Amino acid sequence: MKTVISTLFLLLVVLTTQAQEVNQIPIKQIPAKYIQIQIIPRTLFEKAYVSVDYGQLEERFSNKEFKNKTMLKRDNSEMEFFSYLALLNFFYDNGFKLIESYQDISTNVDHEVTANSRKYLLENLNYQN
Repeated sequence: MKTVISTLFLLLVVLTTQAQEVNQIPIKQIPAKYIQIQIIPRTLFEKAYVSVDYGQLEERFSNKEFKNKTMLKRDNSEMEFFSYLALLNFFYDNGFKLIESYQDISTNVDHEVTANSRKYLLENLNYQN
């Protein structure tokens, strides 16, 4: 009896939980061989968030539109990660392999170097031609 109840409970949880998505596409169904994830650092008024680029952006958008089309969501809400490794482990569990990590670096007029957000290039192992 316990097994039946446990199985029914597990089935109910699986059926009511929505998958993680980007731009309304489930993570495991992203139609690209390679993706780039970027940690957008927090600002004065916003939390840091994860942006996923799989080639879905064809033109420039406002910051709000960009965030909406690239943000990683679960049940239509922003997902939170407490470390870079938690983020990478999440993508690994969803069929992605880390290929490279890099950080954008820029200089200003005084030749001071500024390091911007961290980016990761991942291979989608779920991708099928």
